[in-house]
Amino acid sequence: MCLLAFQGAAYAVSYKAKTCSYSNLDTNVFADGSCTMQDTKLNGNFTYLMNFKNGTKASIEYLEAQGGMHSWRINGKPGMGFEIDREHLIGGTVDLKQFVEWRDR
Repeated sequence: MCLLAFQGAAYAVSYKAKTCSYSNLDTNVFADGSCTMQDTKLNGNFTYLMNFKNGTKASIEYLEAQGGMHSWRINGKPGMGFEIDREHLIGGTVDLKQFVEWRDR
C-alpha cells in the first residue's frame, strides 16, 4: 500500500484510463491494469491522481510542459515524462525509483 496523502486536493474530473502502471522500487509497491485518473491541483499545479483497484495511489504533478516533454513531481519527487503520443505517457523520478505509464485509449 502506498503511504501517500493527497491533502488539500479538490477533486474535479475523473475518468478510467485504458491501461496504467506504477512502480515504486523503494517501497516495493507495484500496480498494473486499468486505473481511475482524477484531474485536480496540488501546490497550484495541474495534477493527475492515479487510483488503482488494489488501493495503490500515485500523484503526477505537472511543473512544466514543452513539445511533449514534461517536468513532473511524482508523489512529491522530481521527475520527467514524455508523450509517446497524445494518449500515451510514460515517465519516472530523476532518482529512477518510481515509474508511471498510462494510456487513455
